[in-house]
Amino acid sequence: MRDPEDPKTIFEALNGDDKKWWKLSGIAKGNNFLSRGASKFVLKSPVPDRKLIGTEVLFKKKDEVDETIRFKTIIATLYYMQMPGVDYAENSVQSLAPIRLVHALIFYYDSHG
Repeated sequence: MRDPEDPKTIFEALNGDDKKWWKLSGIAKGNNFLSRGASKFVLKSPVPDRKLIGTEVLFKKKDEVDETIRFKTIIATLYYMQMPGVDYAENSVQSLAPIRLVHALIFYYDSHG
């Protein structure tokens, strides 16, 4: 759920009282995407007659356990612009949960005799 105090636009984030922290958060998120190869800058769609998939930038202040505030920038893809099989593959992350559970149980019982 969105906190009413969190910025709703980039303009609000970069012109508010916490602009320094939002700017650092945005730079860190962009560097993270680029260093992992998860994103790249493109000027036009590689597929003819297709628009580029849009993104939305969300801003969230998170209260940490040590009573500090973390400024979190989230870059989300506009899912309604994506086409299955073209922009992403149907992979279920949830299907890995039973495998992880079995591995955890094996390691636990192996290490505890």
